[in-house]
Amino acid sequence: MIQTSTGERLVLVVSDLLLLAGAFLLAYTLRFYLGVFEVTSVPPPPPLEYGRGYLVGALLFLLVFRSRQLYGELLARGIDVAERVIGAATLASTLLLAATFFDRSFSYSRTVFLFIWVLACATMAIPRWAVIKRRRMRYERGVGLIPALIVGTSERALDLHERLSSHRRYGLDVLGLVSVGDQGEVPGEVKVFGELAELEQLLEASGARELL
Repeated sequence: MIQTSTGERLVLVVSDLLLLAGAFLLAYTLRFYLGVFEVTSVPPPPPLEYGRGYLVGALLFLLVFRSRQLYGELLARGIDVAERVIGAATLASTLLLAATFFDRSFSYSRTVFLFIWVLACATMAIPRWAVIKRRRMRYERGVGLIPALIVGTSERALDLHERLSSHRRYGLDVLGLVSVGDQGEVPGEVKVFGELAELEQLLEASGARELL
């Protein structure tokens, strides 16, 4: 899990608003000027009506994406981010379509909202992939790593220590291990900070912020 900074959250919010605006504009063009999936020919409705729809959609998308943890923290794997974005975009689009039924002053094209849903699903993961990529590049350079300790000295703990130490893209700087009884021998290059009973003092002394 990647905790985003205030600047990264702002970038994601602005990106979502711009991508959603682009989705509305492209969907409007596809339906009313290019006639994609046209069943009956109708003159283009006033763009301002869909502008009102965009304002409602922007609010719904921001609220749903925030509730799905797509601003404050991001999953480390790109495919997981894409799945979460698609789920959130689907829910937000469904709520937006439902909201149009309460507007009796104007009849919105359902095809337009179908296009908006497809475009949102296809594009809104991209800014998040960019944030993850940038973070991983920083981690590889040793910038912004979170100091961590691993509880245990078992073979599994040693394997986790080796993998995390050699793959900084996870954003952790593994300082060493915390012993839990006699679980096995520890190689000399791996530091053991102390016993589990002293955990609070060990965390303070080592500066570790994550415990694995």
